[in-house]
Amino acid sequence: MLINAVGQQKGRVKFAQQGNDSIAVTIAVDDMQPGTYGMHVHTSGRCDAPDFATAGGHWNPAAHQHGLENPDGHHAGDLPNLVVNADGEGETSMTISGTLHAVDGLLDADGAAFII
Repeated sequence: MLINAVGQQKGRVKFAQQGNDSIAVTIAVDDMQPGTYGMHVHTSGRCDAPDFATAGGHWNPAAHQHGLENPDGHHAGDLPNLVVNADGEGETSMTISGTLHAVDGLLDADGAAFII
């Protein structure tokens, strides 16, 4: 479940393991302000409002640089932007892959947080 800073549900995100080194991600949101939003996976499954600081840092098991288009490589948790249409809805899907540690680090005992 995706919630905003005042506790309102704004959508859902699903993670599903695919093999040993990939995770399928699907995101669907509604009742959001139209626009383009950055998305990141963070290291802790705890994600308390209002500032969501308990989510920890960006998920970065390979110690790469920040930014999806960084020429030196990006954090595993750096994701493409989400576009929310004029009707307040948006959806997208993607696959996170590239390292065996990616699956373990995201689907571990304390989970992970997804922040838009």
